[in-house]
Amino acid sequence: MAASGAAEAPVLPGAQRIVVTERDGEFTYIDADNSGTRSRGDYFVTSSNLFDAGGSRVGRDWVRCMVTVHASQCEATFELFGRGSIDLAGTITDRSLIAVTGGTGEFGDAGGQLGFGSHGKLIISLLHLS
Repeated sequence: MAASGAAEAPVLPGAQRIVVTERDGEFTYIDADNSGTRSRGDYFVTSSNLFDAGGSRVGRDWVRCMVTVHASQCEATFELFGRGSIDLAGTITDRSLIAVTGGTGEFGDAGGQLGFGSHGKLIISLLHLS
């Protein structure tokens, strides 16, 4: 899940900050209308390993995005090993912030947003809503 040209993502006041980087991913593009070109309704799915700043593998993600006119509408789940999962949804453009829509385990009361940082960083500003 990446956005190009994004500045460092803001962190919400009072939020827990989780920073990970995706690596070792798999990517599949589905040409839904068999047009041979990128068009509305096509979609892609990815799955990647998540790493912390120290280079340790801390989780895995699964992402599905549908191509729209000017962006991609995406849903994702980030699993952080031994902690739980974080669910996300939103539209990805050059300066996107993606909504945290829920989670499990340690993140069962999750809200907040995911932003894109420099060098491929994914920055989650996590608010605990309970």
